[in-house]
Amino acid sequence: MGRATSEKTTLLKKENDEENVIVYTPEFKLDYPIELTSETSDSSLSSPLDVLDEMEDSSPSGTMLKVYIMAGCAALSSCNLGFDVGVNTDAGLMIQESMSLSDVKLEAFMGSLNLFAMVGALLSSTFIDRYGLRLTFIIASLSFIIGIAIMVCSTSYATLMSGRIFVGLGVGIGFAVTPVYISEISPRSRRGFFVSWSEIGTNFGIVLGFMAGFTSYSLSPDLAWRVMFSIGFVMPIVLIILAAFVMMESPRWLVLKGREREARQVICSLHPKG
Repeated sequence: MGRATSEKTTLLKKENDEENVIVYTPEFKLDYPIELTSETSDSSLSSPLDVLDEMEDSSPSGTMLKVYIMAGCAALSSCNLGFDVGVNTDAGLMIQESMSLSDVKLEAFMGSLNLFAMVGALLSSTFIDRYGLRLTFIIASLSFIIGIAIMVCSTSYATLMSGRIFVGLGVGIGFAVTPVYISEISPRSRRGFFVSWSEIGTNFGIVLGFMAGFTSYSLSPDLAWRVMFSIGFVMPIVLIILAAFVMMESPRWLVLKGREREARQVICSLHPKG
């Protein structure tokens, strides 16, 4: 009885006219599909997702250069949020003086970013599932660029707020996709280290925002805040180029879309065997 309990098997009896057939079926199941080939052994059955988690065991740390590059590219998306936070510290008062805004309107302008960013974060899962992570980075960057362009050219408070909507959506989408992408390309032993780059990118963006304000103090208020916002074009444009030509798609997203061959190629490129 002890042996039967430890093995956790189910006894199935099938009776027919000629004989009774007793089949012992272990109670286990696989959570992923397995493709059997002539080279597959019992100890090597794995899905691309398992390969991603186990690749680090056969990859020396020096071979993860591409993971560092991909994580660095993704962290640029978090810089957009940090830049907006930093640049508005100085630009807010300049906008108020330039457009003769009340304190309430200025507070609405400053605080609306978080509201629109929440909406963008909620929409990010739809973009990720449908278009993939690389294209989601591009969508977030385009939204950020459109918003900046509208704000820089605005001559009224309504136009300024409409640009704020696009900036907030871009920030929310980009800030949500960054840790997802980094976690899905990183080996499990270094995942926490690489995901922290998202927060580092945010703080780096804040510093850049402060620097943009510092370099514009000699200009008139109406021109200064427009120049400060214009500097924000640089990072999203660079990110679009990197996402289109440098960054690799998430292998997990490729597997979910049934593109396992491409997923294995990405995994082998990111984590070459030592």
